[in-house]
Amino acid sequence: MPTGAGAGLVLTSDASGNATWQTAQASTAGWSFGGNTVGVLKTLGTVDNNDFPLITDNLERLRFTAGGNVLIGKTSQANSGYLLDVNGNIRANKIVVNTSGADFVFEPCYRLPSLQQDQTIRDYDQKFKQQEEQTKSMQERITRLEQLIDSSSALSTKHSSK
Repeated sequence: MPTGAGAGLVLTSDASGNATWQTAQASTAGWSFGGNTVGVLKTLGTVDNNDFPLITDNLERLRFTAGGNVLIGKTSQANSGYLLDVNGNIRANKIVVNTSGADFVFEPCYRLPSLQQDQTIRDYDQKFKQQEEQTKSMQERITRLEQLIDSSSALSTKHSSK
């Protein structure tokens, strides 16, 4: 390894493999720290079939997969059918859902019930189901009693005619 390393120098090698320290040259071909002036379309990423991860604090935070999906907070996905896959909470000011049919949930007049209202509805449904079961059971008992009364009346009529 050649000596002479210092600030602003880069290690280069010639065609024979001889290494030397050179002054770093400004380049307009790459991306620079602090930003770039981009007069025409430029790209940043991979040119082979590999994912493109971005890290902060030496931890991966965002990944563009080779298939074009975006992963946030995760390094892989079980179902690549989702173009955006987030491991964590999402905050948005507006979400637009494009559907081919009516989607009343996202109509402006639709009001999503609060969790308390939703719980009240579920409690009511549960009580209603219990009352239905009790009513059905009561109706079955009444029907059985009516059958017993009818059979008792039939026996009584039979005995009185003798």
